[in-house]
Amino acid sequence: MGRFSAWAQDRAEKTFLGQEEELPYLVDNSEIPSTQSKGLRFRLSQNLDDKDYTRRPAPFGSVVRGTLSDDGKWLKVKKRWLPISVNGKCVLVRVWWDGITPEELVSEDENIDEFAKEKRRWSSVEVPPATRPVDPGRGAIYEVVADRVCIRAAPGLQARLCGTRTKGQNVECFDWDATRCWRRALYGRTLAEGWVMLDHPEHGPLARPAGVPFSVRPLEPLVAAAREGSLEDLRRFVAEDVQAGR
Repeated sequence: MGRFSAWAQDRAEKTFLGQEEELPYLVDNSEIPSTQSKGLRFRLSQNLDDKDYTRRPAPFGSVVRGTLSDDGKWLKVKKRWLPISVNGKCVLVRVWWDGITPEELVSEDENIDEFAKEKRRWSSVEVPPATRPVDPGRGAIYEVVADRVCIRAAPGLQARLCGTRTKGQNVECFDWDATRCWRRALYGRTLAEGWVMLDHPEHGPLARPAGVPFSVRPLEPLVAAAREGSLEDLRRFVAEDVQAGR
């Protein structure tokens, strides 16, 4: 049975038995201008002031799984609650991924060791050295075309999550990784540096060059390099393609 079929069967069984389905949400601080907090504090009830100081906060960049309240303003995680938004800023975002991921939540104390293992795995993802200056204004502007994309510390789905960008927001792109699926990018008000995936193998286009007619087809790096006038990238891609016999 495929992964989707197994998920669909499990969901149908839970619906038949009257069980509420637990859904994954990203603990996200991308809409918070600045904060010294490293996570989102659990609440003992559906009250922002009713904070639970006996449990560690849900780390920003992790994924929590729980059931949504009837009014859609709270997520119940085990016996505790997390707000969907704080002071009008969204801090929980519905995501599509499930299963064991680098963003796996530490929602219970017994999972702390497992989360520590995941953090060590994040740090094992290699960050390629910069091949050009990463200076604001010298890169290519790309627009997010998916509902939301993840910015990671390195080019890989297992790399640590640094932030997110929503549909219509821009990132400034520079280097390509070896697979030509990721680009080094500057994003946000602080122009933080990270890596953005351009096309997802299952979910399609994530980001596209700003001002260019949208195409659902995977982005062609050679064409993008020519459009950007990047002689360095053109030489590299042609040389790699010749060596690979493409």
